[in-house]
Amino acid sequence: LMRLKRAICLLVLACLLGAGFAGANMYLNNLNKNLQGDVQEAEEVKEVLTPVPIGNKPFYMLLMGCDDREGVEGARSDTTILARLDPKKNVVTLMSIPRDTAIELDGYGTQKFNAAYTYGGPSGTIEAAKQLCGVEISHYAEVHFEALIDIIDYIGGVDVDVPIAIDDVDAGGKVDAGLQHLDGEHAMIFARSRSYLSGDFQRTTSQRLLIEAAVKKVLEMDPTEYPGLLMKISECMNTDFSVQELLGLAQAFTDEPELKMYSTMVPSTTADMDGVSY
Repeated sequence: LMRLKRAICLLVLACLLGAGFAGANMYLNNLNKNLQGDVQEAEEVKEVLTPVPIGNKPFYMLLMGCDDREGVEGARSDTTILARLDPKKNVVTLMSIPRDTAIELDGYGTQKFNAAYTYGGPSGTIEAAKQLCGVEISHYAEVHFEALIDIIDYIGGVDVDVPIAIDDVDAGGKVDAGLQHLDGEHAMIFARSRSYLSGDFQRTTSQRLLIEAAVKKVLEMDPTEYPGLLMKISECMNTDFSVQELLGLAQAFTDEPELKMYSTMVPSTTADMDGVSY
């Protein structure tokens, strides 16, 4: 995290020295505009979030992965992870919500969790997660899978201990088991594949492993690469955070103790209801 704090200083200096104050403001405004995404959608999201000042207090953030590949029908949140961030203790906990989780959706009855995105977009998904988990959510981030490939490639790939070999045409190809260095393309195969006996359960584990590997890799990067990384992130992610708030969040996490990341999934089992598998 010391590298991340140095990166903040370098980013500010690069903006001020390279283009002056006006250029720095233009650069940050462009990043913030990209991060916000659709203005109306951003306003709808804002209405369902419960803001918490960035500092030492823990808060919940919803991470959504939208699989918008060509040929994939209908808008849907293909991945949903509730994250609890505790800057004071340097702890991040990731909890996956399987997309087929049965929920009661106002106006639509019993539905699979990812239907909340189909009917209500990001704000609908946030509201559904709040009701399911019984917590207030302060922030969100939505990542588009296709563009995420570029992010993984930009940071030089990630190292992941792949638990089960993958040979999945639907996910895009093959990934061997064991410790692998994954480029963007193979990282997405790893994140998308459901070709396991445990199906989506194993898939959610894979996605959390990928997030942990990416966080570790970013913390190891040369600070001079962070301005470019921020621009890449802004091209594939929508969030209520501004760049300034993201940097403030990085500063809120201390250098000691060492960052810890925990990983889990909503306690789940499978069942058929009215001919539908949940």
